[in-house]
Amino acid sequence: MARLILILISFVLSVNVWAGNIPATFYVDSVLGSDNSSTTTGLATDNAWATVAKVNAFSRTNILTYSEDFTHSPWTISAADTLLIADNAVAPDGTTTADRIQETATSAGHRVYTPDITVVTATPYSFSSYAKAGERNWLILSTWVTGGYAHSYFDLANGVVGTDGHGATAKIESVVNGWYRCSVVRTSNGTVLDVYIWETTGDGVVGHLGDNVSGLYIWGAHLGTTSLSPYIPTTTAAVTASFQPGDNILFKRGQTWAETLTVPSSGTSGAHITFGSYGGGAKPNITGGVDMNGKTYVDTQFTNNWQLPNFIQSPSFPSWR
Repeated sequence: MARLILILISFVLSVNVWAGNIPATFYVDSVLGSDNSSTTTGLATDNAWATVAKVNAFSRTNILTYSEDFTHSPWTISAADTLLIADNAVAPDGTTTADRIQETATSAGHRVYTPDITVVTATPYSFSSYAKAGERNWLILSTWVTGGYAHSYFDLANGVVGTDGHGATAKIESVVNGWYRCSVVRTSNGTVLDVYIWETTGDGVVGHLGDNVSGLYIWGAHLGTTSLSPYIPTTTAAVTASFQPGDNILFKRGQTWAETLTVPSSGTSGAHITFGSYGGGAKPNITGGVDMNGKTYVDTQFTNNWQLPNFIQSPSFPSWR
């Protein structure tokens, strides 16, 4: 019992943890039409599943390398058109790792891009970047596949999407301190995809005459195969990971899953992973209980949030925090 007292009781209020990861919230609703569709419940279609098995097996991948260093190859610029200044601003995670993309005094597109990314044909890919206005308020996210470019425009002053060349998939989400996460989805039609980030002067403007001074700030680029995968930082290689510190996995009240929840990853001392609930009605019922699977810094609420008749004690139970 004494050890159970150490299990912290926390909910979505714990989401705003900025400790090297951008927390995400996931939903589990057993009546979803499919594991990624929530048209019957009104949930956002991202990060929603029907089964506990999907929670146990969840992983996400950022294909892009050097996601927080746009000055590093394979990120590419035309030096005549664009200047990149590394570690020039405070990023959403509180570190001074955001880069500045700045125009030169040329009439051109002012952009940074990664070309020739190997992808699987006929597969939707979500491309996103965090961005913050500087002297320029407009960001463009572009993709190229066989057949041409698509451009989507984001107003970083007002937090709205402008012209969307990606079939109404563009999204902009306010994050912290003037930062937004901007994203688009493009379905590949071959095995190569290029991604581009531009600064510009307005909606629909791809290229313009620069003044050698103006720019904006970018950080945390991500390319994955879900509609909007939570961000994963990378350096030299793509990274695949499960739930990250600060994430929340919420099960819908009033529902039952005849499964066992096997916790797939650990949090940290400063940013726990939380399994909680949402909605009204009876407590979520996972009849197979919870197996901690050797993971630590994971919060659950037993006394007034969960029905867990067959709780499975992990061998590492004493290491719970």
